[in-house]
Amino acid sequence: CLGFAPFNAGKARVFLGDVGSYLIGSLLALASVVAVSNGVPIAVVVLPYSLYVTDVAFTLARRARRGERIWSSHREHVYQLLTQQGFSHQRATRLIAVLMIGLAGLAQAAPTNAATTGAAIAVSSVIVVGYLRLPSYS
Repeated sequence: CLGFAPFNAGKARVFLGDVGSYLIGSLLALASVVAVSNGVPIAVVVLPYSLYVTDVAFTLARRARRGERIWSSHREHVYQLLTQQGFSHQRATRLIAVLMIGLAGLAQAAPTNAATTGAAIAVSSVIVVGYLRLPSYS
């Protein structure tokens, strides 16, 4: 993924595409399954991905509810809506990076004890819901 960064820091010139995205998603899913099966707490594994997983789930559900084909191309994910509403690609990317770092930090704090896990999940939920609602506020 970092190999694409120099080519996309300004105006995007090299694209990962569906095949590359599927490969990375599959590797992350496999790493998650291996981590959980080796005793890593589920919150540690799930929280860092929660922003993207929730965005995909809500976008696909919204499209299905409207009777649209969920597999056809579209521009309805949050980061796409943000750029349509005036966010630059860099600003949207920075926002998502900050949120993902925050979620990863919460994931690291989560397994300390039940109260910490609950608090991490609650704060993560607020972050994710806020992200999903962000286009309506922009």
